[in-house]
Amino acid sequence: MRFITNSQHSVSFPKRRRSLLHFQPLSLSLSDSFMAFLKLYSLYIIFFFFTVALSVSTSESLSSSSLDVELLLGKIKASLQGNAENLLLSSWNLSVPLCQWRGLKWVFSGGSPLSCCDLSSQQWANVSLYKDSSLHLLSLQLPSANLSGSLPRELGEFSMLQSLYLNINSLQGTVPPELGYSSSLSDIDLGDNLFSGALAPSIWNLCDKYYM
Repeated sequence: MRFITNSQHSVSFPKRRRSLLHFQPLSLSLSDSFMAFLKLYSLYIIFFFFTVALSVSTSESLSSSSLDVELLLGKIKASLQGNAENLLLSSWNLSVPLCQWRGLKWVFSGGSPLSCCDLSSQQWANVSLYKDSSLHLLSLQLPSANLSGSLPRELGEFSMLQSLYLNINSLQGTVPPELGYSSSLSDIDLGDNLFSGALAPSIWNLCDKYYM
């Protein structure tokens, strides 16, 4: 472009060129933000489905395990041992085969006992037996076991528990009335403990098989 002045001198101005890259930084910025959003959204989706899968897997594991095992680990163990760790009760954990849980005997729903006498048998070393929902607690016998806790009311929830021997320990508190409503208990010995309070009327339902 040329401009003519009155003095007949010409002045040249450079032609302006429209920049094609003027909006490129903004475009790149938007693109980077969108890609970052997609990555975060993908991670969220992966985490969500992983959480759902883990929840389903845990639910299936619990639903296929013995309810009596869950009750022992969730309520009975902590109540019996009290504040001090108990050596015998330490065997009650899922890393130890069920046959090696101290003081316990098991029976299947059909009435067949779980045979734990043969140390070479598969059942003696089977760490997955607790998953068998047909297994029930038949006997809990821990006399002179240095138990210093209390009797949990959940002891009355075992549907096939026949014998309960917890004598010669230091158990405290009261004898839970729920024991008196058990239809399966046939032998009970709770003598030589530190129980206090009066027996609930329901306990007299067990008067012919109760030792205290």
